[in-house]
Formats: sequence, C-alpha cells, structure tokens
Amino acid sequence: MNKVLFPVILLLFCCAATAQQKPATRTTQPTSAKNAAPPARSDKDARIADIRQLLQLTGSREMVNQMKSVLMEQFKKSSPTLPPEMFDEMLTEMKAEDLEEAIIPIYLKHFTEDDIKHLIAFYESPFGRKVTRVMPEIVQESNEAGMSWGQGVVTKVAAKWRKEGKLTQNEYEQLVGPEDQPQH
Repeated sequence: MNKVLFPVILLLFCCAATAQQKPATRTTQPTSAKNAAPPARSDKDARIADIRQLLQLTGSREMVNQMKSVLMEQFKKSSPTLPPEMFDEMLTEMKAEDLEEAIIPIYLKHFTEDDIKHLIAFYESPFGRKVTRVMPEIVQESNEAGMSWGQGVVTKVAAKWRKEGKLTQNEYEQLVGPEDQPQH
C-alpha cells in the first residue's frame, strides 16, 4: 500500500506547492549618462517575479511545509527500521523554496505573462483569498480521502490475489499490513 500512497501524497504535495508567490512590482527608471540605472529586467525576469508573487498569494510555502510532515509520516510508516535521525535530516532538507524554484520553469512553460497576471488578479480578489484560505484544509482532507481510497483498492486487490494464490501472505502483509486478529 505504501508504494501506492507515495505517488498520491507526492501529487498532492506538488499541487499544494504550485500556486503561491507574489510578483515583484515593476518600476522603470530613467537613465542618464551620469547616473546609469541597472539594466532593465528581461521579460522572463518579470514573469518569474510575477510567478513568485502568485506562489506567495496562494500560500504555497505554507502548504508545502504542511505536506512535508505528512510525507515524512508516510515514509516513517513504510520504513520503520530506518533511524529517526535520517527522517529528521530529510525533513530539514525539504525546503519549500527549493520546490518553488523547481516549479517556476513549469509555470513559465505553461502560462503566458497575461495568464499569470490573471491568476494574480484572481488570488488578490476576495474569492481568490477564500480559495487560498480553505485550500490547506481541502488538500489535507483530499490527502486523507486519497489514502483511504488507495488503501481500499490495494486491500481489495491484494486479498483477491492472495485468495487466488497469486500472492503470499508475506507479500500481502507488505502491501496492507498484518491482518487484525479478532479479539475474544
């Protein structure tokens, strides 16, 4: 089951991270021979700044940080014999900022400058702020629903395969955990 849940959790983790930073305010300054201004930002730099603003508006860092804990708990459950210090180090190394940097090129690939501006306008609106406010709860509840759904599917198929002799008891328990023994 843990192998099935990891992609679901990772997907939610990545989705949570994709909507959250504010674009920087663009300013232009006149240049003169005596007081040359720094070179103007490129269109790509301006788009990146806007993507950062969008990510900030959507609270991506907060959602990523929330999902890190969920992800680590799943890793701990799936690998209980590994040292806790290893998980602590993994958690420390999972920086929301690094994920944001990895996501920016994806936004650049799929959204035009106007698209990003529209998204910013949406997330600055009252409804957009509501979406941002409730999204962490939606992600958490969706994660729980996804885990329950995945667990149910894996248990159903694994039980069928075990009954048909295609899966050993040990393989079954690796997927779904040990069966609860009825208490008398």
